[in-house]
Amino acid sequence: MIPSCAVNTGRKRAEGYYYTLHNPFAHPVFRAWDAAADLPGAVIIEPFAGAGHLLRALETVGFGGPAAVYDLAPEGPGIEQDNTLADFPARHDVVVTTPLSCP
Repeated sequence: MIPSCAVNTGRKRAEGYYYTLHNPFAHPVFRAWDAAADLPGAVIIEPFAGAGHLLRALETVGFGGPAAVYDLAPEGPGIEQDNTLADFPARHDVVVTTPLSCP
């Protein structure tokens, strides 16, 4: 069973703010991919970071290396304000983000 994503209602939902509050990276399928991909030290980019939940989840499973974290309206420390849809950053190995819509 795939857990559903957490969706805040009201203004955040109307404006497209979605937060993944569980750790999808602890799932056995991701762990198997991680082992097969052999990406220690991979540069990670989170182009729509919000409050930074996904990056913290990745850190708890020890995935990757340095991270570049962006959001149009950052809601957490270390998240750079940038419109990554207009100008997507270069120099990364892996991109992680929340799906654009939730069921």
